[in-house]
Amino acid sequence: MVQAKTRHIPRELDQAAKTVAQTLQAAGFRAWIVGGAVRDLVIGRKVSEIDMTSAARPEVIEALFEHTIGVGKAFGTMIVVLGDVQIELTTFRADGEYRDGRHPESVQYSDTPEQDAERRDFTCNAMFLDPLTDEFLDPTGGQADLLGGVLRTVGNASERFSEDALRLLRLARFAARLDLEVPDDIRDAAIACAPRLSQISKERVLAELTKILTARDCHKAIGLMFELGMISYALPELALLHGEFYGNEDSIGRRMSALEWLESDHLASGLAVLFDPLGGELESARSALLSLKPSKALAREVEQLWETLTALEALEPMDAVDVDRGPHRAARLLILGHSNWPRARDLAAAFGDIRSLSDAFEGGHLGRNGRELAEFASELSAGDIAPTPLLGSKDLGALELRPGPLWGETLQASYVAQLEGKLKTREEALAWLEVRAASSAE
Repeated sequence: MVQAKTRHIPRELDQAAKTVAQTLQAAGFRAWIVGGAVRDLVIGRKVSEIDMTSAARPEVIEALFEHTIGVGKAFGTMIVVLGDVQIELTTFRADGEYRDGRHPESVQYSDTPEQDAERRDFTCNAMFLDPLTDEFLDPTGGQADLLGGVLRTVGNASERFSEDALRLLRLARFAARLDLEVPDDIRDAAIACAPRLSQISKERVLAELTKILTARDCHKAIGLMFELGMISYALPELALLHGEFYGNEDSIGRRMSALEWLESDHLASGLAVLFDPLGGELESARSALLSLKPSKALAREVEQLWETLTALEALEPMDAVDVDRGPHRAARLLILGHSNWPRARDLAAAFGDIRSLSDAFEGGHLGRNGRELAEFASELSAGDIAPTPLLGSKDLGALELRPGPLWGETLQASYVAQLEGKLKTREEALAWLEVRAASSAE
């Protein structure tokens, strides 16, 4: 019995799909919901976005709808904007020859959903649902594969992967997200075609990796990428990233274990685990991360997580130090006061004690330190954790200190002294500043 029914689509999305279909129907075209939305309906998952397809050409779509975006107009794809909802609407296609491992040399439009299904990647993504009649089309047997727990390509797997190597990463993502088995013949084809991933731009790899790392069971997808030889070509720098104290299999195992326990679905957290230095050289980890060409903001966010984990790992056990004052208190408050502490706490719990080897490194008790610091934080108020600084830039300017690196160093030093309990009042802080300014001027 077909489970895909439009009544299970969230109301706003359902209404938008019906509006698109009705508009196209009035112009003589029949529109279908296709891809992920139909797939999720079949297995009873919530639909979060709608893609549609029809025989209408892009220029017709532009004329019929008031607000469109030609995001992939050359390949027959338009975005139709209806209020707060955006629907990707693609013309039925029969792709031409692929030569760059990503895009067809030419796009041949077709007239039926059955023809369109033949150019799609997996059978589970080649099912169609009419939003006006609930008619369901499944020309490649996607529903049977889904309900049978199998991920199959549309047609010959080697041909599909050779046409578009990014489908290999999608294979790993869908297998993990949908908990599907990959048949032996498709696994063999994936292994044989894995070298083609080196043709895919790093930006496209990061885009697909983003979907993997922000999804449930991301460790299964990454694990399958390792298993089928994709990592060496999609992320060659990662394949070589491990400290001198680890073999490659040990390094992979530690990352997979941490990804499995990671609770956050935030991209920076996933990248921080996947590319973690694991006791090795931080610069190598940074280079591997930057090879994906992330935005500066994303790269910095990942690096700050590594810095926080390193600081957390360096803490002495709470029963061995006085955390009420002094450098141990300042070190803890600086970690707790950082905006990334909640995610760093999650990473610490995910890594536990596996981020470093206790017999090779001092410490190696990241999980314990994270738990102790969280307990310490529960006893403090927000003002205790991040008190208002006693000194500011105006105070430095009043002493005619020149702006520059020294300003930041001075303000940081004064704040650390404040957290340590050495500076308790503004008067004490101003006196401290005068002494420091005088010594720096000599």
